[in-house]
Amino acid sequence: MKHILLIILTTFALTTYGQDKYNYVSFNKLTEVEGTGYVIARIENWGKTEGFKNRYLLFIDTKNGQTNQVDFPNEGYFRKLNK
Repeated sequence: MKHILLIILTTFALTTYGQDKYNYVSFNKLTEVEGTGYVIARIENWGKTEGFKNRYLLFIDTKNGQTNQVDFPNEGYFRKLNK
């Protein structure tokens, strides 16, 4: 009886965890653009089942907090931001 209860509870826990459909956001460190008041962040939104939903660079004005988003296609990728 204990084995059956253990199997049922384990199965329930695994199927509940497998239903996680929340969106996740990943971003790298902020990169300062020298000589300007801007920093750049690379942001990727993704979900468990769909993979990457969108990727973009976010330019942030450090003086007033305004942002400018530059979208990229999902097939593309970022290699490196050169300083």
